[in-house]
Amino acid sequence: CYARTQAAVRDMYPYCPPHALDMAYRQPLIGRELSRLDGDLVLLQECGYAVFQKCFVPLFGDRFAMRISLKASHVSEGCAMFIRREAFQVLE
Repeated sequence: CYARTQAAVRDMYPYCPPHALDMAYRQPLIGRELSRLDGDLVLLQECGYAVFQKCFVPLFGDRFAMRISLKASHVSEGCAMFIRREAFQVLE
């Protein structure tokens, strides 16, 4: 995760406690916030593929049609889209 690199911690997040940059800490908070917001459409930028598969699909996969479009680069992250099945019909 980019947020945990030495350069990011030193230059971008010097005020942030190290535990708050850890994905094990952040993932449950993100999941709770997205659940609380209760959107019919949820769009995320810079979503890591591993986070999408390990965190978001188990949390939301039963209620949302879920897609991720990865960047055309060596980084396995991109834009994620969650579409509530009760509100929309996804056409393939």
